[in-house]
Amino acid sequence: MALSANRRMTLEEYLNYEDGTDIRYEVHDGVLVEMGAESDVNVLIATFLLAMFL
Repeated sequence: MALSANRRMTLEEYLNYEDGTDIRYEVHDGVLVEMGAESDVNVLIATFLLAMFL
C-alpha cells in the first residue's frame, strides 16, 4: 500500500496495512511512524512487575 505524503491514513487503512517486513508501526495524527526499540529501563520495570505479580 503506497500513501501519498499529504494524505492521512485512516484507522481502517492502518489496520489493513502490510508492507511485508517485521517493522512495527503506529499512527500519529494519521501519519505512519516506525516504532522505536524498547528501552532498557522499560525491560527492567516489566521484569520487576512480573516478579511482584508472581
